[in-house]
Amino acid sequence: MDTMDIIAKIFEQIFPVAAVGAGLALLLRGWISERLKQSISHEYSEKLETFKNELNLRVQALRHEYEVNRLRTSLFFDHQRMAFAEILAKIAEVNCEWLRTGYEDEVGFIEPVSKIMLQQLRQLCYKHQLFLDNDSIMAMELLFEIYQDSFNNSKIPESYDSAEYLRPRIAALFQQKIGVASDKHPIKQIALLGAIRILNRYHFHEIDLPVSGQLKLGWQDAAADGVMKAEHNFGELVRIMRKFQTYLQTKTTTFYEAEASLERYLTVLDPKLPSNDA
Repeated sequence: MDTMDIIAKIFEQIFPVAAVGAGLALLLRGWISERLKQSISHEYSEKLETFKNELNLRVQALRHEYEVNRLRTSLFFDHQRMAFAEILAKIAEVNCEWLRTGYEDEVGFIEPVSKIMLQQLRQLCYKHQLFLDNDSIMAMELLFEIYQDSFNNSKIPESYDSAEYLRPRIAALFQQKIGVASDKHPIKQIALLGAIRILNRYHFHEIDLPVSGQLKLGWQDAAADGVMKAEHNFGELVRIMRKFQTYLQTKTTTFYEAEASLERYLTVLDPKLPSNDA
């Protein structure tokens, strides 16, 4: 056997083994690849299922929270509407009874508002105070201040006029609060009346209060006249109110009612600046 025959025999033995090895390698590679794909797919499926479960739990929690908040809001507005209706009905009753018992033809008003009915209205407001925001409190505090003025005999007619001026505007304010109306002019009129009254009410000569000039209220001025004066001199009104507010902050004796009223009036009339940054 020559050299070429020997080489041929060697190749015949080597190539079949190499072919089998290559085939096994391919099979092994495919098996490993498939196993990896299955493992990754299984892991992905488990994570996806976990994510879905967590998402469902979160959605259920949010849905429950939404339903609770919706119910709470619905109950709040239901109670608020009832509170507003009761307060408005009582204001009308107070004013009607005042007119019936305190007014005489050819004489005018000779009696102040009924103390008993005024106390009933206060108690009603205390009962519903949870549903009264700052604007509503501002309006009611001004009304109580006006009713209280009627116990000064010289202010009885003026007080009734002011109470009747406020009544429909408080009704409009309450309607706005429950979404029945959108007109914001009534709340501005309430704040203007309160603002010009407070500048005529307090005596601090160091800052020229009570006011004089165009903002001074005369005995003949009705509530509508006071609001008109406040509107026509709006810039001066706000300037003096802020000056008054700054002055009260320097006083050692605290005037809580005056400060609270100024804060509420300025929030409505001049909201572009914080009220305490005069």
